[in-house]
Order: sequence, then structure tokens, then C-alpha cells
Amino acid sequence: MDIIYLKYFADMARLNSISKAAEENHIAQPAMSRILSRLEKEYETPLFERIGRNIKLNADGQILYDAVRESLAILEDAKEKIAGIKSETEGTVKICIKGPFDHFSNLCSAFEELYPNVHINIYIPPEPPADISYWEYDLAFLIDAVPKRTSLNAQVLMQRRLVAGVNRKNPVSRREAISLQDLAFYDLILPDTVRVREIVLNRCESLGFIPSVRGVCDNRSEHVMLMRSDPMKRMAVMLDNMATAWPENYKFIPIEDASAAVDFYIVWNREVEMKPVARVFFDYCVEYYKQNWY
Repeated sequence: MDIIYLKYFADMARLNSISKAAEENHIAQPAMSRILSRLEKEYETPLFERIGRNIKLNADGQILYDAVRESLAILEDAKEKIAGIKSETEGTVKICIKGPFDHFSNLCSAFEELYPNVHINIYIPPEPPADISYWEYDLAFLIDAVPKRTSLNAQVLMQRRLVAGVNRKNPVSRREAISLQDLAFYDLILPDTVRVREIVLNRCESLGFIPSVRGVCDNRSEHVMLMRSDPMKRMAVMLDNMATAWPENYKFIPIEDASAAVDFYIVWNREVEMKPVARVFFDYCVEYYKQNWY
């Protein structure tokens, strides 16, 4: 027996009318009557009492109606669950990212391999960073500061620290750690990433001095070249995740101040319900950085 016939039967029972059930389902009344006759033949019993132009379930019809109604509810629930799963694994996630998040492209590639019908639409604001005081993203990935807007929620994904790179000929290389105040005595080489430069400069200014900046570089070879010109005076300051694969004659020293810690946030608008597909990506990011915090 086709499920659709059982639905028609449930409609006839609910409306107490063959004609009204036919009208509701956009089929002719004679066709609906034939469906009822087929059902009664299938179950070998009348299912309704005829009362004038109306109908009313009899005892056998009530038993079938209760079973059909329960079955249709189960099927509808399954349909909704399937639609929900589909909405979680299809669609576009709009994100804004500012700053050097560790292996973010690897994260996106791994996610899209797991969910091939999800597209991650990445927006990288122009430098200097654009104000995101109005919100048009599903999620944002920000460093050190979250826009002062009460509708935004933020969760720390990971934390990095500022470090100072020096030539091993420099006496300071023998120290296990330095302070932000020590930066006042060196010429600094800073990363080309605007947000990281701002963090370094803001931390120094909060201690009452403006550091001497002798260069801004976007790659390791430029850093090394600028450092080489005055190895005893120059210092490269960056986040620890940027201080990798340098020549052996350079050493990176931790900056011990509490304010040398830099938080990396995932941010969302709590006034707007997060899309199911964005929630899946959010949970994936949180777990990814929890497992790959290094």
C-alpha cells in the first residue's frame, strides 16, 4: 500500500469528509472515493460510517488511523532530521580573518574535504584593518582585540607569545628571557602583518616608550638581511608561530611580560542565530585548534 494513500485516509478521517480531503489534496472526489474503496478492500473491512455527506471512523478505522498517524509522524520526523543534516553539510560560510592564524588554510582544506558541499568564503580586510563595527559574516577570526560591540561573542582559540630574535653574537642571546622594556634599547625589525606590528607598538607605548623601528619585512630572508647589517643592535620581534626555520646563528628569546601573550579569537554575532553549517564549522575550528595548539 502506497504511503500517499494512507495519508489520504488520514485526511479523510481528520476532515470527516471525502470531498474535503479531495479538495485539500487537489484531486477529484471520485478518485478519493476509489482510494477509500481500495483501502477497505486491502484491510477487508469498512473503515468509516457514512452519515449523510460526512463520514466518521468506525472502530476498525480508528485502529488504522491511530497507526497511520503515528507512522506519518515518524516519517515526518525522519524527513526533518534528514533536512537538518543536509543544511549542516551544505552551503557557504562567510568568514573574516585578520592576522596570521596557524595553518588556517590547512584547516579549511581539511574541513572542505570532510564536507565537500560546504564552501568557505574568506574575506581578508584591507590593511590597515577595516572596522567591522557592522556585521556581515558568519564568523570572524581576530587577534588580540574584539570589536567593542555588545552583540558579539568571542572565544579564545589559541594563545601565542611575542618573542625576540637576535644574532647569537649578541650578548642578550645568552638570556633565557627578556622583558618588553628591553625593546627600548634595540632597533626593531617587525613583521609586515599590520595587526602584529600594532600589538608590538601598543605594548611598548603602554610602558611609556616608542620603540625604534628600523625595518618591516614580509619574509624571513628580508629579516635576516636587515638583522645582518647590525647584529649587535637589531632585534626581530614577532609572534612565536612566525619564528620558524631561521638560520642557526639566530636565537629567539621569550618575552616574559604577561602582556606579551596574544589571544586569537573566533567571534560571532549572538543576536543572529548561527546557521547550521556555520555551527558545524565553528565546532570544527574549536576542536582543530584544541588538538593542534603548539
